[in-house]
Parts: sequence; structure tokens; C-alpha cells
Amino acid sequence: MIDTITDTIKDSITEADAPMGIAVSPDGKKIYVTSYGTPNNTVSVIDAETHAVLAVIAVGEAPAHIIINRDGTRVYVMNEDSYWNFGTVSVIDTGDYAVIKTIEVGHCHEHAVVTPDGKIVYVVNSFSNSVSVIDAETNTVVNTIDVGSMPHGAALSID
Repeated sequence: MIDTITDTIKDSITEADAPMGIAVSPDGKKIYVTSYGTPNNTVSVIDAETHAVLAVIAVGEAPAHIIINRDGTRVYVMNEDSYWNFGTVSVIDTGDYAVIKTIEVGHCHEHAVVTPDGKIVYVVNSFSNSVSVIDAETNTVVNTIDVGSMPHGAALSID
């Protein structure tokens, strides 16, 4: 934890082994950290005030990037699985810290965004040159959009 006023380290949280991705809940109360690779393949949920680990959740292989929907009820974990295989997205319910669905997407997904209304998740698949469109209500891929070579990021416009 870095104090942004003094630019000094305030505290270190060592519970997450091989941390790769991090996301903070919209209310700022919880920190979600992916632990990349074997034997980890987990997401640690950390209380932002006390730094206590609230839960450790098993997810797919090689969890890297992580995002949270706007109301903080769902966490989406991009599991790279293996370099050449299709990846997956683990959907976590933040009410009970349970994986409610694992969704297959494209190769080497680098980034994802959730629409402001929380209805759609766009997952960027670098090696598949595509974007997977996930319906957040059914947690299914409803479309795959072919895009240019090696996409690595995504953003949503306000409208």
C-alpha cells in the first residue's frame, strides 16, 4: 500500500503469492488480487482497511487480469490457462466469494471492460485477434468480434 500524499510505502500485504492483477471494489472496501500460476491459481480478497484476507478463491489456470462491475457484485478474472489454449473467465459472486461460472473465450486475453450498466463484458483476445462479448446476466459468450492483429486493450465511450 502506498501513501499517495507522501509517496511512501504504508504497508505490504504478502498473502497473495505471485500477484498479477489487482482490482478495488467500487466502495473501496475490498481489494481483489490474482495469484498467477501453479500452485496458486487463486484470487485473494483483502479488507482494504485492516489488510486481513477475507477469502481465497480457486479460479482457472494462470489468472492474470481482473475487473469488477460497477455495483461490485461480480468480479471477472481473466485466466490465461496456457499460452496456446483458449482462456477462460471466472465469474465470482462477491456476496459469497464463489465462482458461479467459468466461460471459455479466446487465446491470451489481455484486457476486459464491463459496460456501465453491468450487462455486457468485453474480453480482448490478443492471439485470437478478437473480442468476446459476454452477456453478464447469463454469463455466456453471445458474440465474437474479429478485430485487427494482436489487440491488447479496450475502453468504452460514455455513450
